[in-house]
Amino acid sequence: MGLDYERWTGILDRSLERLFERQQRVILEKAAGRKARTLLTEGSLEIGNVMTIGTWDRQMDEDIRPVLNSIIKDSQKSQTSKSANYEPPTGEDIQVQLNAQMDRIKAINLDTQYEINQKVIASLSLQDEDRRQSVLKGELVSFFASLLAKAPGLVSENEARRAWKFPIS
Repeated sequence: MGLDYERWTGILDRSLERLFERQQRVILEKAAGRKARTLLTEGSLEIGNVMTIGTWDRQMDEDIRPVLNSIIKDSQKSQTSKSANYEPPTGEDIQVQLNAQMDRIKAINLDTQYEINQKVIASLSLQDEDRRQSVLKGELVSFFASLLAKAPGLVSENEARRAWKFPIS
């Protein structure tokens, strides 16, 4: 697949890593904010108070979709230069491909929301209100450390390969 593919995999990896780092920062800030602390103390903190799927799905569309689109375009250019008989996919086919890739990537948000919700529920079971906050923060930090260690590399490798090979098949 070559250097171009490897370069795009690296770009996608960094884009995903930055997005998850931003997600971590925002969610930790919300969880530590006054409103969330009050709701946690009252025992009524809900996942929507710290993470909303729509926000992060839009952020992924803004940050990741253009990278995937560029990978497909670059692959098309590469194929066009290699073969006079190459017929690139239609714009509609590209959009279908991009939507499928983005759906897979956005599924990470659903998993993240589920995991955070489990951590919120577990912290609510603690009797000591101060401990609730520190346990929740620790659990969130641990979760995001794991997410950042695994997800960007795995996702970028798989999705960059799919985007690069799409115009060829």
